[in-house]
Amino acid sequence: MADTDKYTQCEELTLIALQDSATAVADSAVHILLPILAQWSLTLHYLQDKLLTRLLISLHAALKRNGGGASVLLLSAIRSLLPYLVISVASVEIVTSRIQPGLPLAESRS
Repeated sequence: MADTDKYTQCEELTLIALQDSATAVADSAVHILLPILAQWSLTLHYLQDKLLTRLLISLHAALKRNGGGASVLLLSAIRSLLPYLVISVASVEIVTSRIQPGLPLAESRS
């Protein structure tokens, strides 16, 4: 899916769904639509420049309006994008170029 116009439309619809007053709609946006949109934004290199930026702007606006419920939902949405952000950062050429065969795996901190 490389159609950037369709991506923009889907992003807009997802952001509208996130702000819906129906809990089921907003939850579905976080758990179903957002992961799909995040994957798509990764392929288009839009994750940081578009999707996360728009969510952060929406969160800022919600906090200014004192929108407690909206702020919590937007924070949940942003948190759900963190694995995609890690993938985005880890797939940068300077990182991938340093991966060598036999490189030990990171140990668990638990």
